[in-house]
Amino acid sequence: MVEAPDPAIVRLQKRVAELTKQLETAVKDLESFSYSVSHDLRAPLRAIDNFSSILHKEYADKLDPEGRRLIAVVRRNAARMGMLIKDILAFAHAGDRELILADIDLEALSRDVLEELTPSFAGRRVSVQMHELPHIRADTAGMRKVLFNLLANAIKFTRPRELAQIEIRATVTGNESICSVADNGVGFEPEYGHRLFGIFQRLHDAAEFEGSGVGLGIVKRIIDKHGGRVWAEGSPGVGATFYFSLPGANT
Repeated sequence: MVEAPDPAIVRLQKRVAELTKQLETAVKDLESFSYSVSHDLRAPLRAIDNFSSILHKEYADKLDPEGRRLIAVVRRNAARMGMLIKDILAFAHAGDRELILADIDLEALSRDVLEELTPSFAGRRVSVQMHELPHIRADTAGMRKVLFNLLANAIKFTRPRELAQIEIRATVTGNESICSVADNGVGFEPEYGHRLFGIFQRLHDAAEFEGSGVGLGIVKRIIDKHGGRVWAEGSPGVGATFYFSLPGANT
């Protein structure tokens, strides 16, 4: 004799399904909104940038120092807005594409990303130590973005250090790989660590450290799509370590 399902459990399952559908719809709407707004902003921003450039090139000698300063302010902010739009689009796209899982040599990929980032720390003393890194099973394009954002952050926030020290580690357990990027940079207050992976969340003054606060949000979206998790540890003036995990450990 088959027992009838518990009505309470049936109601709970139905409610969970409804909430899941609502959440999926909300996420899709947010992605569509971000994408549309970003595209709609590009045309007027391009006009502002173009006309301010003409003013700067052809009429600068007719303006007093204050006029030239104001044009420079407009151009700087137009460039900043352009970067922000670019980052919003990158965030919107981060969860769009389907994952193409492949065997990835994490060490080789990390070295490739570091080579791409080398111009950003030219003239600085930067030491990057890679401990033995495993092969992982993940989406190659997504993992490149994850490593790029984490390493770019480490390079940026170690700028005040005479010698920047960055370490890349990975450990493999029975059911997941845990990777980390650590640095000896400015760090952050531990109680605010949960905010780091939210879009536009910044714990440092934009005048001191450039950026829009989107990079770690992109990291989270990519790792979430892999079924993994992200977290961070840090202390002010000591440094920070950013972690991500991937399910299905693969050596």
